[in-house]
Amino acid sequence: MTRYLIAEARPEDRELYYQPEGYFAVENYRNWLPGGSDPRPQGLSVNPANDEWEEQIDDAPRIWLVLYRATLDDPAARAIDASLRSRYSVEQQVPFRAVTVIEYRSDR
Repeated sequence: MTRYLIAEARPEDRELYYQPEGYFAVENYRNWLPGGSDPRPQGLSVNPANDEWEEQIDDAPRIWLVLYRATLDDPAARAIDASLRSRYSVEQQVPFRAVTVIEYRSDR
């Protein structure tokens, strides 16, 4: 999954991590992989109870929502997805073991 983000996400994008463990795992592991030290998107830990993350995405062209040990059946993950869908279109959803990555593209 980390290799997928390294290959697909661009520095101007944002990576949103629903679970803080996912943020920690990906951001630390990527430093050990080829291309992992290249410029990368800003990674943000998201919490549906706090909407600060919505301001921090800065109208990025693409958003990558990383659902670490969660699915869209989870009410909090569903709320995050709904907020993103109000500003972005879903491009694709890619499942990995215990992780799902959803790519959103700007409609602008």
